[in-house]
Amino acid sequence: MRIYVKQEDIDTGTRGNGWDCMVARAINRKFLNVKDIGVGYESLVVNSKKYVIPKSVGEKIINWDYNIDPKPFSFELGRGVKQTVGILLPA
Repeated sequence: MRIYVKQEDIDTGTRGNGWDCMVARAINRKFLNVKDIGVGYESLVVNSKKYVIPKSVGEKIINWDYNIDPKPFSFELGRGVKQTVGILLPA
């Protein structure tokens, strides 16, 4: 699944906030019925499913958190893994 981070996401996201960062905003547009979201530098969680994100995206998030804005970008989000009490189960 391809995720598109638009200029609007970059401009209006909250730096240092995994619930409202530029990537979280792009994810909210892509998924329907997002109940919980958390974006980190190596992975993200959407509706209790964990996804690994590409290293290049993690680097963009780190730079963005330090006020270095990327150009709009997209990335492929692979298959999620459902988290259940410390045990990872295929989604």
